Amino acid sequence: MNISDILKELAVKIPNKTAVIDTKTSSRISFNYLEKNSSKIANMFKKAGLQEGDGVLIFVPMSVELYSILAAVFKMKLVAVFIDPYADSKHIKNCCQIYTSKALIISGKKAGLLCYMNSEIRKIPNKYIINGKMPGFRKFSEYEDQSFDFACTETAPDTKALVTFTSGSTGKPKGLVRTHGFLAAQQKVLEKSLEISENSKVLTAFPVFILSNMYSGLTSIIPNTDLRKIGETDGGTISGQIMSESIDTILAPPSFFDNLVEIHKNTGRSIHSIKKIITGGVPVFPEIMENLKKSFPYAEIKVVYGSSEAEPMSELCYNELNENDIQKMKNGNGLLAGTIVEDINLKIIENDQKLSQGDQIKMLEQGEKGEIIVSGGHVLDTYLEAEENSKIKITADNENWHRTGDLGYIDASGRLWLLGRAKAEISRGSEKIYPFSIETMLSFEKDIKRTAIISKKGKILLFIEIFYTEDKEKQLQIQDKLEEKIKELKITVDKVIFADKIPVDKRHNGKIDYGSLERLSEKYI
Repeated sequence: MNISDILKELAVKIPNKTAVIDTKTSSRISFNYLEKNSSKIANMFKKAGLQEGDGVLIFVPMSVELYSILAAVFKMKLVAVFIDPYADSKHIKNCCQIYTSKALIISGKKAGLLCYMNSEIRKIPNKYIINGKMPGFRKFSEYEDQSFDFACTETAPDTKALVTFTSGSTGKPKGLVRTHGFLAAQQKVLEKSLEISENSKVLTAFPVFILSNMYSGLTSIIPNTDLRKIGETDGGTISGQIMSESIDTILAPPSFFDNLVEIHKNTGRSIHSIKKIITGGVPVFPEIMENLKKSFPYAEIKVVYGSSEAEPMSELCYNELNENDIQKMKNGNGLLAGTIVEDINLKIIENDQKLSQGDQIKMLEQGEKGEIIVSGGHVLDTYLEAEENSKIKITADNENWHRTGDLGYIDASGRLWLLGRAKAEISRGSEKIYPFSIETMLSFEKDIKRTAIISKKGKILLFIEIFYTEDKEKQLQIQDKLEEKIKELKITVDKVIFADKIPVDKRHNGKIDYGSLERLSEKYI
C-alpha cells in the first residue's frame, strides 16, 4: 500500500477538516485540498520526467507547502531527501553523492544561494523555487495548472519513501531509509501510543509527528517560531497561538517549553486549556515533567523515548511516577523511560562496541545493564551504506535487530531505564560509571540547569551549568554548595568544572554534544 492512499481515504471521509495550519503565514489546508494539491504536484513531477525511485531534495521548512510536497512525492513513489541545510558544505556534498536527486525544491533565495555554492546540488536537473525567482529555477507554482486527477499504482511495502542523513560512526553521513511500509507501521504505532483525540488541535514542533498526525486525520498546527532556535521560543507568542487556535495538545521537545515555564514561575499564570503534552527527543528528567505539570495543570504529561530509527520505543506518563521511582533516580539508578510499547521487541545485550553482524549475541536478563536493541515493523530495516548496516544491524534468535547505541536495563515491572550512550560509559577498575546515572541524580538540584560527565586522558570530568545569575557572590555560593553535594553523593569524579554553557545539539537543544564537550575539555586537563 502507498502511504498516500490513506490521505485519499481521509479526503473522502473528512474533506473539509483542516489538516495543517501554519501560524507563521496564517495559511491552512483541508484534507480535500491537500489531496488535490498533492495530486497536482505529482502530475507536475510526472510531466518533468521524474520516475519511481528518483530523489527529490527538499529545502523547505515546516509549512503547508512541505506536507503537500511530501504527499506528492509519496504518490509518485519518488524519494523525499532531507539534508540539514546548515551543515557544512562537505557534509551536504557527501549526502548528495550517497543518494543522487533528480529534483530540488527550495523555499526561497536564501536556500538558493546555498545551492549555488555546492557543486553537487548544481548538477540536479529539475530545480523549483516556491517564493521569488532565481536563474535556473522553475516557479513551483507551475503545479497549479496541472490536473488534480492522479492514481497511485501498486506500491510494495519496501518501496523507498524518505531518506534523511545523520552523522555516521566514521564521521561520514549515515543515510536512513524509510519505506512506505515503515511509515505506515510507524503511523499506526504512534496513533495507538499517543492516544490523541480525533477532535484535538495539535501544536507540533516535530516534523515527523505532523506527517503521522496528517495520516491519522488530526489537525496539526505549526508554531510561529524559529525551530532552528527552539530554546529561544517566545513564551508569550506561543501562549497567544494556543488561545487563538484553541490548541489542546502539544508535541514538542522540552526546550520548546522553557519560556512558557518561565512565565509561570515569574507570574504564577498557568495554561488550563492544554489537555495533553507529549515530549521527548532528549533526556526528560522528573524535574522537567514537574515544571510542565505546574505550568499546564490539566494536561497529561507523556514522555516518549525513541530515535530516528525506532519511534516510539517506550513511554512514561508523569502520573505514573511514584516515590520509589524518584528515590531510585536520586540514588543513581538511571533515568526511567517507562513502559515498552506493545508493537516493539526490546532486549538488552552486553555493551560491546566491537560487536558486528554475524557475532554471537548474548541476551541479558531482567535488571542486567547493557545496550538496548529493538526489532519490529516500525524499526528501520536498513541504511544506505553497507558499512553502517554491518555495525548497527545484528541478527539474534533468527531475527534482525537494531542497535540503539543507548545503555539501559529492564526492571521487575518490565519498564525501561536509561543509562546514557554506550560510547559514553566510563570504566575505572571494576567500577562502571553511566552518564545518565550522574546526570539524573544531579537534575534534582534546583540550581543546576544541565550536567555532563566524560572521561578525558584518564581523568573523569563533571561539567555543571547552573542557572544564570548576575550576582557573582551568589554564583560562588551555589558552586561551593554543589561541590559539597557531589562529595555527599559520593560521585566518582576527578574534577568539577562549572561551565558557562554545556554544548547541546542544535536540533532539540537538549542532547549533550559530546564531540564539542570533548574539545572544550582540552583546556581543563
